This record gives sequence, C-alpha cells and structure tokens, in this order.
Amino acid sequence: MNAIVFFEEKSGSTALMLALHRVTGVTVVGMKQKIVEPFDMHRSGRRLGTRKVCQLITSAFSAEQDGIRIAKMRPRSQKRLLLPDVVHERQLIRALKHSQIQPIILLRTDLFELALSKFHGNGSGQNGHMQFIAVRDKDFAPERMVVGGKRWIWSRRRTIVQFRRLTRLFRRCASAGLNPVLLTYEHLLSQPESFWQELATALQIPALAQDMQEALQQQRMRKVRGKSSELYENYKELLHRHEGLNFSGLSPRDLVFNKAIDRHLLLEGLRLRLQEWLARS
Repeated sequence: MNAIVFFEEKSGSTALMLALHRVTGVTVVGMKQKIVEPFDMHRSGRRLGTRKVCQLITSAFSAEQDGIRIAKMRPRSQKRLLLPDVVHERQLIRALKHSQIQPIILLRTDLFELALSKFHGNGSGQNGHMQFIAVRDKDFAPERMVVGGKRWIWSRRRTIVQFRRLTRLFRRCASAGLNPVLLTYEHLLSQPESFWQELATALQIPALAQDMQEALQQQRMRKVRGKSSELYENYKELLHRHEGLNFSGLSPRDLVFNKAIDRHLLLEGLRLRLQEWLARS
C-alpha cells in the first residue's frame, strides 16, 4: 500500500522518513535525490500550484515499481491567496483516490510543547530547527530563555492553525472513503515499537515491522532541547496558564471528531489573531 504522510513542522517526520529509507522494500519518494519533501515548494524554491502538486503526486505514484512507495508533504495550499485550503484539500483528495494512496496523518497532540518548540526555533528564539543544528554541532546547547511577547502569541496561533488543518484533512479523507490513519509524535516517542507496528499495519506490510524496528534503532529520535522546565525561566507559569493545549491523553477519534475541541481551538486561534493584530498596531 503506497502512502503519503501529511505533517506539519516539528512532528518527527524527517526522522520517520530517514528510518523508512533504511527498510528493505520501501522507497521514500525523492530520498535518492535528497529531496525530503518532493511535493513542496522547497524542491524548486517557488510556490507550486495545487494542480502542479497533484500532477507530481500522480507521476510519482503511477510509475511501475516493486515494493511500497511513501512520501511526506504538508497539507496546506502553497498559493493560499489564490486557492483556499478547503479547495486545495478537495483536489488533493481526488489525486489520492486516483492513485490509490493511503493518507497517513502525523499529528503532534501536546500543542503547548509544540508551541514552545516553535518559540525557541533555532535555540535562540529565531526561526529554525535545533535538531538539525545539533546534528552538525555535537556541542550545541540551546539558550535558557523567557517565553512571551509577540513571538509567543505567533507560535501558539500557528500551532493551533496547523493542528486544525491536519484534523480537518483527516475528516475530509474519512468522508471521501480513503480510510486515513492517524499517528502521533507522542506515540512515536513513548512507544516506538507500538508506533512502528501500527504504521506497518497501515501499509499492509506487517512482516516489515521487525525491519522498521531495526531502522528505528539507527534513527533514534533525540530530544535536543532537554526538559522544558530547565530551558524556560517561566515554564511553571506557562504550564499552569496553557495546560488546556495538551490533548495527548485523548483517543484518536476524540482528537479529530470532537466538535467542542475544534470549536475551542477555532475561538482561541481567532483570539490570538486579534492579539497579533493589536500588537502590530
């Protein structure tokens, strides 16, 4: 069963693809050309229209090839001013159905910790990824910082928008009869063996679960920034104020189909958007 993993940043998707690349019988689309996101704007340096993205998907998964092909991509429209996400998703789902591709949604459910990850960025409060820096610099250590201000508002709003986009895509894929699979970053970290078994089952290759286990041993997930309580000066205050952003204790069905949660996040996102606007004015 060929598949596309839909993700947003800081959810372990790169480590997942690197591990799958080591599994016999699995081809990660674009990996031989060192293109981790073959259907994304990063490939060409320019934003791709939805029609072009769908053409790339169809081309990548239509060629005759033994084994399983898998890729990862972000679910949002790259030309958002011209094509809203809802229209983009409809065309994307049509391409998935045409090429018989299994949609896998990789979700991070502790939105509070994810917002902190977006806030610290490269380790000093600037955009970037600490885990990639740490690969190049073994002595890298992130700065201890105070969380707040406009960047904290931005990181929480962005986290909510991306979470709702992924859960909406799951619901739309389910309505279209695509039988999407929901995997979580927290599950990967806490129970990697169970995570791989679930992924192997989704790809209809349970015999490869052991190979995936061995690949995981070589591609271990490493938490670069250590404990949040040690990195952020005001962590306890933040945790008390934003504990409602952690949904890691809920079942997958509650995550995507609970209307109260979705409504709560919609209103919170709008409130943060207003705060951003007021901070700029």
